[in-house]
Amino acid sequence: MEDLTEKRFTQAVNTQLGAKGYSQSTESPDFLIAMEGIKKTVSSGSTAVGASIGVPIGGRGSMSVGVGKSKERVKQEGTLTLNFLDRTNNAIIWQASATAAIQQKSSPEEQQQAINQIIAELMKNFPPQRTKK
Repeated sequence: MEDLTEKRFTQAVNTQLGAKGYSQSTESPDFLIAMEGIKKTVSSGSTAVGASIGVPIGGRGSMSVGVGKSKERVKQEGTLTLNFLDRTNNAIIWQASATAAIQQKSSPEEQQQAINQIIAELMKNFPPQRTKK
């Protein structure tokens, strides 16, 4: 993950955790968070083939074949995974992941707003509900 983007995601995670009553601690944290970001190029397009035959009564028939192909579209896509780890053994205790298109021409404010929305959506079910025994 790029440094500035990583800082934006970290800030958004810390904001969401703060809203849920958690704060950062280097002394004795309740859990650790590992953040993984992957950026890839995705392309899409389509090809279509069509055929038609026309046979008029009393005349000569005709046949035509057509092929069409749409312009290939290329976009950047990012996947973010948050792993919440047990601080004693690094076992995953909760995980969330999201994939979204990366808007290359957005302003820093628009990027932060999009990141905030993604993190809020990812963390809406955190902390996990304890099951009653």
